[in-house]
Amino acid sequence: GDTLLVAMAQRLSAVVSHFAAREEVEAIMLARLGGDEFAVVVKADHVQAIAPEIAAAIHSCLEPGYRIG
Repeated sequence: GDTLLVAMAQRLSAVVSHFAAREEVEAIMLARLGGDEFAVVVKADHVQAIAPEIAAAIHSCLEPGYRIG
């Protein structure tokens, strides 16, 4: 359980770091809400334009399998 959550958080953190470096993103934050729930909060001038790209990156980073143990 915890090992999987840590692996997921590492992948999500990489996505957040990638977008944090982008000029159009003023702020981006990853939070674990509890259990297996995570949230990404984005502040950008045109967040509706970049949100689909962030969502696709999150989906892509979580799609590959996980090897635990």
